[in-house]
Amino acid sequence: MFKKEVTGNFYLYSTEVENVFLADYMISAPEGYVKAYLLALMYTNLGLAIDSQTIKRKLNLTDDQIEDCWSYWTEKGLIKRKEEDIIFVNLREQMGKTTVTSEKHEETLLDDKALAKLYKDIQKATGRMLEAREMNEIVYWINESGINPELIVYCYAYCSQKRKSNSFRYVGAILRDWQKRKIKTVEDAEDYLNDNDSRFNLYKTIFNELGFSRNPTAEEKRIINSWVDDYCISLDKILDACKQTVAISNPNLKYIDAVLKDSKKSNAKEENIAVKINDIYEKIRQENEAKTKEIRSKIFRQIPRVKSIMEELGEENLKQAQALIRRDGVALSNAKKRIDLLLKEKASLLTSNGFAENATDKIYSCAKCKDTGVLEDGSPCSCYAEKLEKINGSKNSY
Repeated sequence: MFKKEVTGNFYLYSTEVENVFLADYMISAPEGYVKAYLLALMYTNLGLAIDSQTIKRKLNLTDDQIEDCWSYWTEKGLIKRKEEDIIFVNLREQMGKTTVTSEKHEETLLDDKALAKLYKDIQKATGRMLEAREMNEIVYWINESGINPELIVYCYAYCSQKRKSNSFRYVGAILRDWQKRKIKTVEDAEDYLNDNDSRFNLYKTIFNELGFSRNPTAEEKRIINSWVDDYCISLDKILDACKQTVAISNPNLKYIDAVLKDSKKSNAKEENIAVKINDIYEKIRQENEAKTKEIRSKIFRQIPRVKSIMEELGEENLKQAQALIRRDGVALSNAKKRIDLLLKEKASLLTSNGFAENATDKIYSCAKCKDTGVLEDGSPCSCYAEKLEKINGSKNSY
């Protein structure tokens, strides 16, 4: 009888992945979904127990993201779900069947010119350049999820202005939530936000405290906004001021405005920690942007070709996204090859001239939150807590 020794070290094994997955599915799927699929496949092939919560923690995904991931692969026909079990389909057996995907999506109507305009509109709304994988994710939202391009731009603008986070993962989470709520147009989004946005809830809470059953006027909204935005007054203090209107016969916001401003003057020594921390982050971002600009200028002067390469990379990333829209495998492959060659050339030029390979990358003091204090899922970064503790410590010692 022949036997094979079994080792418990899974690093010594390999995971077989069908070429059809690499060629037809991987290149168009969101990066996080590919990671989750391959990690789960590895554990499954090894016969080791693992659940979605473990994969979620390992890949730093949210509950919604991991659920959307399995829904995506189910729609593509790569897995089957039976209660809590996830069963991987043998793709070789599927090759002769009519179709692997359970749903056929229509081609997007966007042409190259319209796609380029969409990217420019998003960059204008966010005030930043788009990442290559972000461009691909936007294509996925349009092609696979059927999201209106105008709604995507609106969501980026909304997240930038109201949520103070415009990372594509965060925007994607908002768009998925809107899809579940059947929000398809900008008008749908505006109606929903008017009814559910936090600022609307603020108006409603204050008016309920005052006993008003109507909606606030534009002037009343301006007054309330000034309390929150200009004077950084908490809701609890606003509601306390509302209670003081029992002393007058005709409660009104101007009376409350006078009470709050008087209270603000008497407590002028109290620091608003959130504002102070935001100022710290703004200073850090400005310093790092200056450092990045200085280093890049030095490199561009010494190696002019590097600047040209970075401009060409931007063009190739756009071509790659356009190829995904057209489902043009040849153009997509050519763009990827060109990007690889440009990256290798840039790395070679930098290292041969005494620079690090990533010398042109944007500088961040905290790579996790990119100096915003907020992670991609909207939760506070660990560096935010450190700054908060430092400010509280200095305040207490004072």
